[in-house]
Formats: sequence, C-alpha cells, structure tokens
Amino acid sequence: MRELQRALAGSPRALLQRLAEVALELCAAHSAGVSLLEEADGRRVFRWHAVAGRWAELVWSTLPRDGSPCGTVLDRRAALLMIDPERHFAPLGQLSPPVVEALLVPFGPEAAPVGTVWVISHEAGRRFDREDRRIVAALTRFAADAYARLRSLSRDHLLDLSRLHRESPP
Repeated sequence: MRELQRALAGSPRALLQRLAEVALELCAAHSAGVSLLEEADGRRVFRWHAVAGRWAELVWSTLPRDGSPCGTVLDRRAALLMIDPERHFAPLGQLSPPVVEALLVPFGPEAAPVGTVWVISHEAGRRFDREDRRIVAALTRFAADAYARLRSLSRDHLLDLSRLHRESPP
C-alpha cells in the first residue's frame, strides 16, 4: 500500500497498472485489472486501463457495459464474487484462458460508480475469500484517485494513448 501511495505522485496510467499488479500478487490471482466506464462509438463500454497476469495482453480492450460483469457490479454498487461468469456474460467466453472465478469491486462516487477493480482465477484450485475481498476493496481507493486524475485528461488524449498502445509492438 505504501508503494501505491508513492505511485500517486506519478501518472494515473502507471498507478492503475501497478494497482493491477499488486492485486494479482496479494490475491494470488491469475489475472487482475482495472476497468473504467467510457463511451466509445456512441455506446457505453468498460475499457481495461490496466491488466496484469495471464490476460495482460488484453489491456485497453473493451467489453459492452450491458451484459458484462463490471456492469452488474456497478448496477448493484457492491462487490461480487462470480463463479463461471461466462455462463451469463457471453463476451467472456471468447477470452482465453477461461474464467473460473471473478471477484469485482466497484469504485467511484457511491451514487454513480465509474469502474471496477477485479481479480480472476483461471484454475479451479484457486478460490477467493473474504481477505481477497478486503484487499481488493482497499485497492479501490487508489483506483478512485487515479480515475480523478484521468478525468482531468482530455478525451482526445485518452484516445491517443489507446491508439498508441494498439500500434506499439508487443
């Protein structure tokens, strides 16, 4: 947590990525990330601003707001633990490796959360518990601070960052 506090002085993008890496490590997850609600091409989507672990190459990917685990978490304004979520959220079934369990915690203003911090288990042997929920909930404070700083950037700047990421070699 001290490391994340120091990272607050840096770029919001770097903070979100470090936050995903810390969530991955502290929760012994297989993938972890931070999703923010955005509008793209006239539709509401969750953009994965930070991803660590097995899904790391999916950073900057999007999922539709409706019909996604993140959307459900924002609707309920509560942390959710989902088992085999692709049964209810078809877009997840297109990702590899598949999700066995997902723990998602919303962040942002209580009246209108703006994103989620999530950890994923891709193997049946790893299940999340209350301690994992406590850790991810604590990390959402940093995500909220990074989000506030990202909001100060223009939409065009964020789109340029996304474009540059897609064009950069792996």
